[in-house]
Amino acid sequence: MTRGLFILGEILRASFREWPRWLGFSAAVALVLASGSAMVLLQGGKAEEGGGAAWVTVAYISEEVSDPELNQLGWDLWKLEGVKRVSFRFAGDELPGGGVAESRALLIWTDDEAVASSLKEEISRLAQGKVTDVEIVALHYPSPARLPPLSRVISLVALVFFAFVSLVLVRSAAVRTLDRWRNEWNLLRFSGIEPWILTGNFVGTVVLWGLMGCILYVLVYLGLRGAVGGFPGVREVAPGYVTSEAFPYLVGFIIGPIWAALAGVLSLLLSGSQSQPEASEI
Repeated sequence: MTRGLFILGEILRASFREWPRWLGFSAAVALVLASGSAMVLLQGGKAEEGGGAAWVTVAYISEEVSDPELNQLGWDLWKLEGVKRVSFRFAGDELPGGGVAESRALLIWTDDEAVASSLKEEISRLAQGKVTDVEIVALHYPSPARLPPLSRVISLVALVFFAFVSLVLVRSAAVRTLDRWRNEWNLLRFSGIEPWILTGNFVGTVVLWGLMGCILYVLVYLGLRGAVGGFPGVREVAPGYVTSEAFPYLVGFIIGPIWAALAGVLSLLLSGSQSQPEASEI
């Protein structure tokens, strides 16, 4: 076992004595990543946010079509050229532009009137004739607002809040852990161990605890996507959440560890413990 790994193992062992604080930090990291993901993914498919005009082909589907068949039909329609997105309405739900759906309906959104007009035959073919009616709704939107969507504002506030919480928790955990490990730290420092080795291994310990939060984030992300990804409303509000396969892994295993490492460095700077840990309470 190398000297660095030995020191890392000893610091990690000392950190387990403060495991509630470190688990709190892990959870905060997961919430930071979740808030950032929401800020990026939410509202991504809202065509009406962009201004201009759009055409919605409303296809009323026969009750003979099962829910899995309806879901597959929505995906097949989304793949057609010129289709921007597909959403779903139950009977009695409000339709774009006013009015309510007479029965279950798929809404196929396009930005070209000619494409919307040509979809009727294709919809009937894909639905194997189980379409009771098709109508086209033209929508005209004003210029987009200068302020970002409310969901992104809320996500940004949550991101800042949980980032702050994670820093508070990691500093608390760092001070308590270094306090418990004060004698060993001083012994190693005065025995000639380079300060960067001690500091680096402590930051490595923080990253390992942060990785627990990253893994939690990825598991929850994938679990929720598997549970609700098939709902048309989810694809309407955040299409990237359903279609992006690499996104959770990039965020969880690149952005997450980077944030954990920064939090580790900041925890040392804020605690003033790079050279010699002090007994402290938070």
